[in-house]
Amino acid sequence: MSEIAVITGGTSGIGKATALCLRDAGYDVYELSRREQGVEGLHHIRCDITDEDQVRAAVAEIIGQAGRIDVLINNAGFGISGAVEFTDTAEAQRLLDVNFFGMVRMNKAVIPHMRRAGRAKICRFTAPPPDRISYLIAPRAVQLPAGAAPLLEGPGRELQQHPDVVIYF
Repeated sequence: MSEIAVITGGTSGIGKATALCLRDAGYDVYELSRREQGVEGLHHIRCDITDEDQVRAAVAEIIGQAGRIDVLINNAGFGISGAVEFTDTAEAQRLLDVNFFGMVRMNKAVIPHMRRAGRAKICRFTAPPPDRISYLIAPRAVQLPAGAAPLLEGPGRELQQHPDVVIYF
């Protein structure tokens, strides 16, 4: 039986390449994106990760079809080019909603299923170039100040009682 992998932002770029590599390695891959069309050979679910209802519905659909989720790769995201002084605040907030809170929503929806299964892998991809405002905003959000850290550290602590759980951030 193949392992079930879910990847956000899986219809282009690094997400698509990762999804195809996972498929070629024998995984049954579900890719989530806002696009109507998916990638041939992968299960496509249209999902905007900034919408918690869509995230829950997508995860429920995967659980309904596959019965479990073994791997979650939080890949969806975008960058903003240019100096911070010229960056629209609403666009910077949108970046955090996709790149950071989208990951939080996915983790929140998937972890209960992983906990029941007793095994899981969660990964987060983000590597914008250092000349982009997104380099200053999104990756640093994952290195949160005290008080907000449980959003990221929580999954590792919550799931570490299971020997087959690996969390990559």
